[in-house]
Amino acid sequence: MIHINLLPGAQKRKLRQELIKVLSIAFSMFALTALGLGIVISIVFSQKLAVQANIDTLDKQIAEQQSQIQSYTKVITASNTLRTKLTMVNDVVAQKNLWSSYLTSLNQSLPKSGVKFINLNVASDYNMTVSGIASSSVDLAKLLSALKRAYATFPKNVNKGDTLAKIVATYKTDADLILKVNNAAAEADLLKLSQIQIARYLFKSVEIASVNLQTDAKKTKEVEKSVSFTLTLVLKDTALNETK
Repeated sequence: MIHINLLPGAQKRKLRQELIKVLSIAFSMFALTALGLGIVISIVFSQKLAVQANIDTLDKQIAEQQSQIQSYTKVITASNTLRTKLTMVNDVVAQKNLWSSYLTSLNQSLPKSGVKFINLNVASDYNMTVSGIASSSVDLAKLLSALKRAYATFPKNVNKGDTLAKIVATYKTDADLILKVNNAAAEADLLKLSQIQIARYLFKSVEIASVNLQTDAKKTKEVEKSVSFTLTLVLKDTALNETK
C-alpha cells in the first residue's frame, strides 16, 4: 500500500500564514506609526504656525511701542529744552530784580549831594568799577564811608526758636546791623517782633583806583576843588541773594 505524508506541506502553509499574519501586524503597526507621526508632525507644524503668529504679533506690538517711545522721547526732549529755557529766563528775571533791588539800596546809601556817578561797569558777578566826580575831596571821603556802610534789606518772619546768633549765622550778616535796622536795643526787643528786616552789607571792599583834582582857578584850596575818581568795588557774595 502506498502512504503519502502531507505534513510538511501543511506546515509550510501554516508557516506562510503565520508569516503573513506577522507581516500584516507589522504593516498595521507601521501604518499606525506613520499615522501617529503624521499627526505629531501636523500638531508641531500647527503649533509652530501659532507660535510664529504670536511672534509676529509681538514684533508688531514692540515696533508700535518703540515708535511711541520715540515719540515720547521727542516730547520729553522738547519739554526738557523748554523747561531749561524757562529756567534761564526766570534766572535772568530774578537776577534783574536782584540787581534792581541792589541799585536801589546803593542809591539810598549814597550822599544826597556832592557826588555824581558818570559810569558803572560790572566786571564779574562780584566786581565793578565806578567813576564819577565829587564836588570836593571831603565829599569823596563821605562817599567812601557811605559805600563801606551800604547795606540792603529784605523781610523775614520771626519763628519760634530764632535767636540773634542763629539769624546772623544763617544770613551771614552782622548783629549790630540787624539791631540798628530794626530799631531794637537788644536781642529780646528784636525777637518780640513778628517780622524783622534782614540787613547785609553790600561790599566786601571799597578801594580808590584813581583820583584827579580838577583845575579850578576860583578855588585855591585843594580840599575845595572838584575831584574825578574811579573806585573798585567788590560785592559780597550775599549781596545779590535774598535768602542765604
